[in-house]
Amino acid sequence: RTLLRYALAQQLLSRAPAARSAQAEAARLARAELERAVREAPGFYRAHVLLGNVAFLLGDVARARAELVAALGLLPPSGAEAERERLERLLRGIR
Repeated sequence: RTLLRYALAQQLLSRAPAARSAQAEAARLARAELERAVREAPGFYRAHVLLGNVAFLLGDVARARAELVAALGLLPPSGAEAERERLERLLRGIR
């Protein structure tokens, strides 16, 4: 179920109409699905990453940072260096 929520959130974000109000609504719906996914599987780091991205899109910078930090904490200590660098780059870009 968690993966379905994650996939739905991705689809909502990628298929949102061009109108700004429709994009914001799609982001809010995606956020709700991702929050459920995180509650169901708190160790699923990808849901934290996407939730951080959605929070940033919605203007919630503190939440975006918190979710990306949570995702970083869930990465394995080795074997995920490229993903760790990507997340750290995202965090540096959020002000």
